[in-house]
Amino acid sequence: MKRITNLVQESVSVLSKIKKGAYFIVGTLALVLGVIGAFLPVLPTTPLILLAAWCYIRSSKKFYEWLINDERFGKTIEDYHEGRGIKKNTKVKAIGMMWLTISVSSYFFITSTELIAFLYMIAITVSVYIYRQPTLDEDTPDAVTGE
Repeated sequence: MKRITNLVQESVSVLSKIKKGAYFIVGTLALVLGVIGAFLPVLPTTPLILLAAWCYIRSSKKFYEWLINDERFGKTIEDYHEGRGIKKNTKVKAIGMMWLTISVSSYFFITSTELIAFLYMIAITVSVYIYRQPTLDEDTPDAVTGE
């Protein structure tokens, strides 16, 4: 019986490490895309940086601390985590660029009707989620754009 318990504990440990690794990979991918999005208007920076923070808090305390202490992205993450919300300008940009990107991709690159429908369902869900977040006062400096 003890041997079975040890095997179960080892299996849980391995699965936990795989899960942490997956969160770390997704977080790093989201961070890279978010940084690219800060320079290219096609990618929505804020949701990607928030996703990276969410993944890092579940996988790497070191990378999470580094991200929330970053002078460009830390304030946005802190405002979101503290429940203060997202600036209206940032919400409009994030939702607008997401819809533009999905629409262009669907029109020019994707031929599967099911995939197009799936992408639009994601866009609707994310748009509603972002819209429902509290809106920060416009006088609050945006950590991403500095505006």
